[in-house]
Amino acid sequence: MRLPPTPPVARPDRAGSDPLAVVIPIDVLRRLPAARRIVRATTPCNWAPWEREALALARAGLTPKDAARLALQAAA
Repeated sequence: MRLPPTPPVARPDRAGSDPLAVVIPIDVLRRLPAARRIVRATTPCNWAPWEREALALARAGLTPKDAARLALQAAA
């Protein structure tokens, strides 16, 4: 008995088209401690910790959009 061919199923639409996970390259992780020190020394004291972390991640080489997303997830 043969099964009839089925049409391909479309993936459901998500609210955003961003990937579910952000992959951080190892070289960004290696540069992150130095970037955190520089950001801590050069940013105003009244900045929120997630703002500093986002700036440090961006300075270490992550895209600003992914850096902000990671920093906000870590702060939550």
